[in-house]
Amino acid sequence: MSSTYPRFVFRKTVMKNDACGFTLIEVIAILLIVGILGSVAASRLINIQSVNSVVEADTIRNRIRFVQSMAMKSSSFGSTSGEKCRGIKCHQNFYWFFIGNDSEDAGNQLKFPGEQDVKIALSGVTVTPFTIFFDVYGIPYTAFTDETTNTRLMNPLQITVGSKTMTLLPETGFIQ
Repeated sequence: MSSTYPRFVFRKTVMKNDACGFTLIEVIAILLIVGILGSVAASRLINIQSVNSVVEADTIRNRIRFVQSMAMKSSSFGSTSGEKCRGIKCHQNFYWFFIGNDSEDAGNQLKFPGEQDVKIALSGVTVTPFTIFFDVYGIPYTAFTDETTNTRLMNPLQITVGSKTMTLLPETGFIQ
């Protein structure tokens, strides 16, 4: 009796030496070459100066916030109003943290946490010079002499770090 159903025959295919395809070594070699070319192209596209500007701008922004928070934590420190303020100064590719009215007095200059030097050098970027004082309320000043002759920051202060610009707002000291 013959069956009316078609009979399927499965053949076992054996690859011959002339078969199409890539060997594992060829695939790895191509991926390695593409990876090297991609990394070379990416390094040519990235501008190191713009990366340094962003890094230094973020660092200075965080340092300004740190100085403001230290000023707000120090309401009981010092007997005169000058001892109650904290500040940050940036001048000639260096910036530093200080206490009191005189930012140039070495006795008033303090190290930032994690730093070995009092004056921090900027790495390959230019910064607009500035001096900012903060009182116990975190309000920014451009000059801090005594209780009556302090000069509050009245307009937003533009700080340019390389190609990046930050703005310090008056009254709150918020930096954008």
